[in-house]
Amino acid sequence: MDHDLATERQHLHKPEIGDYAEYASFWKSEGSSFITGRLPDWGFWLQFSAMLGHWSLRNFGWWTLLERASGKVVGWMGLFNPPHDPDPELGWILTEWAEGKGFATEAALAVRDYAQTILGMDRIVSYFDDEDVRSKRLAACLDAKCIVTDSFLGKAYHLNLHGSAAGAA
Repeated sequence: MDHDLATERQHLHKPEIGDYAEYASFWKSEGSSFITGRLPDWGFWLQFSAMLGHWSLRNFGWWTLLERASGKVVGWMGLFNPPHDPDPELGWILTEWAEGKGFATEAALAVRDYAQTILGMDRIVSYFDDEDVRSKRLAACLDAKCIVTDSFLGKAYHLNLHGSAAGAA
């Protein structure tokens, strides 16, 4: 089964080793501050490897987002659902140059549609830092509903529910 997705401006593909340098660059940047903060080399290698492994174990995962016009990496987005979590998470990371241009909304709608129609996922969640204004905006664009505000490791976060489940919450 081909898991690639396409939007008007983006091509989404399963991560490949050729994507790693750009991924590593993100985790060395300020852009990572709302997630875990900057990571050591082994930390982002483990995360990149986990992204790839998730596809093998669950047959879904995160995609690398490429701008179709330039081939530049826009970021990464996808679904994460380890066995201990009851709900799959829709998460996203954008490179600095791509922020604020609608790429995240465009890709998130495609990924959420894939999750619901192809994978049959009714309940999809997203977690993000309370101070992450861009993620709050994206959640609003997706009509996600904040159902929990809590703290984890000393930081406030929001748990948002997507899709038809958001309307029922």
